[in-house]
Amino acid sequence: MPIDLPFEIGQVLSRKKIHQLLGGQERNGISTPVADSWILLFTGERGEKFGYEDSWEGDVFHYTGEGQRGDMQSIRGNKAVRDHKENGERILLFKERPDHNQEFIGEMAVRGWRNEPQKDMTGKIRQAIVFELVRVG
Repeated sequence: MPIDLPFEIGQVLSRKKIHQLLGGQERNGISTPVADSWILLFTGERGEKFGYEDSWEGDVFHYTGEGQRGDMQSIRGNKAVRDHKENGERILLFKERPDHNQEFIGEMAVRGWRNEPQKDMTGKIRQAIVFELVRVG
C-alpha cells in the first residue's frame, strides 16, 4: 500500500469526517474533491434502492456509475472515474457499514467498463455504466 494514502485499509470513519479531510460532494456515490487528485467512491446496500448494483467477482469490484433515472451518461463523476488514469487522479473506495460509517477498502484503478441493462430507481430498465475496478498495490 502506498504510504501517501490518507487512510489505512479497514479504517472506519464517518462520511462527514472523510469530506472534512478531503472535500468533495457529500451526497454523491462518486465524489470529486476539487483541491486534490482523489476520486472517492462510496458503495453499500442502501444504493440498491436507487438502482445501483455493486459487487465483487473475484478480485474485480463492479461499481455502478452515477445516475438514478434513465440511461447513464459519461459525464461528471462517471467521466472522472473513466478518465482517472490520464487525469492523474486516484480512486479511493469506501463501503458503508450497518452503522452508516464508512470502511476504507483501498485504492482502486479502472480496468475497464461496460454498459449493461439495470433497473433505475423507478424500476425501468436503463443502460447503466459499470466500472471494473481492481486494487492498486
